[in-house]
Amino acid sequence: MKPAKHLTHIEPLEARIAPALILSPYAVTFQDIDGDTAIVKISKPLFTSPTAAGNILIFTNSSGAQIQESFTGNGTAESLAEINLLGRTDATGMNISVTVIPQVGVGNLQVNVGDIAAANFSVNDHVSQNIDLGTIYIQGNLGKSTRARARICSRRRSSR
Repeated sequence: MKPAKHLTHIEPLEARIAPALILSPYAVTFQDIDGDTAIVKISKPLFTSPTAAGNILIFTNSSGAQIQESFTGNGTAESLAEINLLGRTDATGMNISVTVIPQVGVGNLQVNVGDIAAANFSVNDHVSQNIDLGTIYIQGNLGKSTRARARICSRRRSSR
């Protein structure tokens, strides 16, 4: 007689990465509107404080109202409406990726970004000049890229 086979069932625990949390000066994680845990990674250390990250990453709630994010891991689902690099010449050449951290039974494995805005303004001369970024990768959709020059890659993944 053969011994009984034991079927292993893995039960998902609570999410281990809290939404809207600064992981390092190079990475912020958040929960997107449909429950995916997403991570924004940049190649330059601009997420040095909640204020600095909040000036760059603009979030909205499910109604489209802007959220003042505290980056303390509050568990609120939100949309990344904009990556705001206006006036940030220190972002020149910076690579940006926005990807999903897969979790069992949650989300659609896509994260959408509304806009990436990158330009330098001269108030005295009323002139705007694009900021050249590096490679931008979005695991989902990018609504638009305003005043930025970059190599943009966006990949849609099918739902589970």
